Amino acid sequence: MANTPGHSDLVGVTLSMQLALHAKTNPTALWVVSNGDITIGPVRTELLLRGIRHGRVPLDCQVRAAGSDEWRPLASLREVAAMQGHAGSLADFQRAAAEIAAAEDEQDVLLLLLHGAVAATRATCALMHRQRPPVRLPVTSYCYGGLDDRLGSVISYQDPAYTLALNGQRLAGAPTDGLAEQLVAERLGDVELAGVLMVPVTHGTELVAMLELGRHERCFRLDDVDALSRLATLAIARLEELG
Repeated sequence: MANTPGHSDLVGVTLSMQLALHAKTNPTALWVVSNGDITIGPVRTELLLRGIRHGRVPLDCQVRAAGSDEWRPLASLREVAAMQGHAGSLADFQRAAAEIAAAEDEQDVLLLLLHGAVAATRATCALMHRQRPPVRLPVTSYCYGGLDDRLGSVISYQDPAYTLALNGQRLAGAPTDGLAEQLVAERLGDVELAGVLMVPVTHGTELVAMLELGRHERCFRLDDVDALSRLATLAIARLEELG
């Protein structure tokens, strides 16, 4: 690989990792990194980013989550993208939040929530289901990723993802994890998705909408789900302001 660090650099990073992993820290993601010749890890995200900033870990390395066999480009990590100002960064979450706060009506709020969520998570497909009179079930109202044929569909009251949403619960996993995940993937048009995510948009105890996203290259992470829940909360706040 181009700009491959020397053996001494990677050894230095490895020693730093070992010291950092013995330090008392909050639980966080751990990564294994390879330049094709040398593999190091597991390493915490913050130490990995430090290695990138100091030129010890080049961006053409491959990375996998500790405990996983799936390698992917280092630059595909959301935290790395944030360093470079690419899509999927913290900047995208902040931009979506600002746009939602300036939305002029309910349609704008939900559309901006949908597209902000896609940009912030690098989702490849997404659906927004609105629950409003006279139909007291979620109706697919907005889409992303060539899912126009889903518009106008009504989700069954027996749908397990809908049951979770009614109870204010979120869903994230692979389509093979269970029936709820499988049905979300089917709605998103591809049961081969690597990950699916559902976040309810609730006002108090009342369900306003369901946001569902899919991604091909990898599953969604817990911080993706938490961030989208915060965006959903901001969307509700804006809807309250609009009356």
